[in-house]
Amino acid sequence: MLEERGVLFSGDAMASFDYVTGTRGIGLHRLNDDREIARASLARLDPINAEVVLFGHGDPWTGGLRRALEIARGAAQE
Repeated sequence: MLEERGVLFSGDAMASFDYVTGTRGIGLHRLNDDREIARASLARLDPINAEVVLFGHGDPWTGGLRRALEIARGAAQE
């Protein structure tokens, strides 16, 4: 995290590109073996204040971490 710049490196906690299907959009990383642990790991990001999220897979997100987490959680419910 580059806190002073409002940037979070999310690694594989979230992704904005599914390279298996070619689908774009924020969600959990497809290859997380344990979906429950993957969803729970999102809670660890809640207290972080960041405007930019850099994923391990996909384009950067500039709509704020809170919104990215909302989208990822919604996608995880589907």
